[in-house]
Amino acid sequence: MGAEVPAYPPRVRSTLGEMFFRIKTRCTYHVWSRCLAKYAKITRASGFYALDVGCGLGNLLMWLRRSYPGAEPFGADIALDLLDYARDRVDGIHIVQTDGEQLPFLGESFDVVFALQVVEHFHYPQRFLGEARRVLRQGGLLLLSTPNPLGCAARLLGRGWHGFHYQHVSLKAPQEWRGELHLSGFDVLDDGTTLFNGVPIVGRLPIRLPFQVLQALFGYFPWQKGESYMAVASKR
Repeated sequence: MGAEVPAYPPRVRSTLGEMFFRIKTRCTYHVWSRCLAKYAKITRASGFYALDVGCGLGNLLMWLRRSYPGAEPFGADIALDLLDYARDRVDGIHIVQTDGEQLPFLGESFDVVFALQVVEHFHYPQRFLGEARRVLRQGGLLLLSTPNPLGCAARLLGRGWHGFHYQHVSLKAPQEWRGELHLSGFDVLDDGTTLFNGVPIVGRLPIRLPFQVLQALFGYFPWQKGESYMAVASKR
């Protein structure tokens, strides 16, 4: 994450496009909600501290606020304009500007750290993983997703794949991320990859919605060819 022009500014969508985007987002977050319930026994009524590293526009923070009224969500990002946008969208959320490779929080402050589509931005992702472990409480969860360079879309499109973005400086295969997590003091409780959302036509709304529903129902899948790698890891 560098102090550059944000790679992902707010997008202007049509009414129909916004509806499809909301459905897709709910499907994605439903997967993480099931992971929280399964591996951390977190329910809607639970009180817990969560940190979203690379919070961007605040979509995950909004979901946490709606879905877990007892949660204390924190957001962190390097891009000040995105943080200002997130603050305007989500009242009462704790948001800080920081490089994710150095988190300004005390040790063992959080029950859950989210790192969704962000580790690929770090020149030294090991530093972030070390910081995530430091700020997590014992047994706390790291929920991670990142573009998969072994996926069908990456192989089909080559350099035209959106994952080969100029700010994605740490693209790694799933087995490499497993190794990084282990070396950083995490136990991988569950992982896999998603489906085809990067493949032309098949990966576009509304055609991709059935695949999003499958992902919402079953989570990620035990194969190496999906668009994104997703992992649930526990602080060892």
